[in-house]
Amino acid sequence: MIRAIVHQGFIGSDIEYFAAVTGPDVDKRFFFEQINTGRGEVVRYFGGNSEVVLNPEGARFRGNGGMFGEYMFGGHLPVGDLLNDQVLNRLVLFGATSNPSTHELLFTPNTEGFEPYDNLFLHGNAVANYFFFLDDRKRFPDVADRQEQTLKLIGKALKRSEKVGKGQFLGLAHELLDALAETETTLAIIRVVQRSHQRLYEICRDRYVNEHALVRRMARRCRPSTRTSASAFKSTSSIIIPTIRLSSTSTSGSLPVAPDRSSAHRRGLG
Repeated sequence: MIRAIVHQGFIGSDIEYFAAVTGPDVDKRFFFEQINTGRGEVVRYFGGNSEVVLNPEGARFRGNGGMFGEYMFGGHLPVGDLLNDQVLNRLVLFGATSNPSTHELLFTPNTEGFEPYDNLFLHGNAVANYFFFLDDRKRFPDVADRQEQTLKLIGKALKRSEKVGKGQFLGLAHELLDALAETETTLAIIRVVQRSHQRLYEICRDRYVNEHALVRRMARRCRPSTRTSASAFKSTSSIIIPTIRLSSTSTSGSLPVAPDRSSAHRRGLG
């Protein structure tokens, strides 16, 4: 019995993608389309009223689901995540926003959007980020209700799973599908990798692990001079993303909201 289908491919020379689609009778369902355009190759994953489309400029999405990726060392973390050492990953749910006066988490039907690759790897993880969506066979006709239920059932796993940073997307897909416990639901996860950033990361990692050469070189270059002004070492202030407390019915705990860079659909969990 086939439980998952995995794809791997490229968009241009710098973007690599991996996709895992898991669920019942997945081998008998249509969920993928490949399109050749004048701008380059486009791939589309879809199910129900949701889809993720990878084109040469970025990723277009609509329907339920969201984006997630491992936090980068030294990046800006919301206070709620910074104080919780079990939180490893950034999570954004499409259409999620908050009430500015009560800080209550709200879900809207405004889930359609587009994320250029430059923004994706700047505001998310610099090497790899994920998109996901569910085809629940209209279990929740309203997308806002679907998003709220998704957060309650798998939000905690998405924020804390070590499989995200390790690139174990197939194991993660099975783990999330089991947590959903929806027998008719299909889950699609698309992992998008910036290959140039990945090569640089691997070079730095190998130098550090094998030789510690990077640390020694940086130590020599960063050794302060006696003539250096003390003000040169003062760090600039940073803006902390506010944290939202979910209602007691949620099993995901305290989750932050990402900064709104365009409209309501770009807001989500930090």
